[in-house]
Amino acid sequence: MKAIEFYDRALTGRRVGEQEFDTKILPEKLGELIKKYEIVYNPEEVVPQDMGMAKRCFDAAVELITEIGVYCTDSQSVVPITEEDVRRAIEEVPLNRVIGEGNEAVVCSRRDSGDERRPIIIGGPCGNPMSEQIYIDAMASYAYQPIRRASYRSHTDPAWAGHKG
Repeated sequence: MKAIEFYDRALTGRRVGEQEFDTKILPEKLGELIKKYEIVYNPEEVVPQDMGMAKRCFDAAVELITEIGVYCTDSQSVVPITEEDVRRAIEEVPLNRVIGEGNEAVVCSRRDSGDERRPIIIGGPCGNPMSEQIYIDAMASYAYQPIRRASYRSHTDPAWAGHKG
């Protein structure tokens, strides 16, 4: 989906308070789907190796997003998402994406179930705003992580002045 279409849906979506979405709508639907799809968490197996469980998790995720949508904090509305939107987004995932430039470039390749390649670990605040007071220390902490192959950057936002995170 193009960003402008998401924006339009956010403006016309059903208005819901963030707290109601986070504490009522989302948890209730998650509870229903956990029972319906018999999803069981095994702390010994963070990434399920049971392909049946993986399929049930995927199906539950598609049902979740298509039934309750995505909450947009800026517009305080629910952005409706269709199953076609989900399928199209999956089809449009590139096989490879290069992050960085020159000798710092990292090629991130799509991985499938059972892929033997180690995942690329990318750290950082993923574009989320943070206060100027912690920006340099936070970005340095991501850079010092030895397992990290790349970092997403953030931006400082005066509205976050005084926040510790």
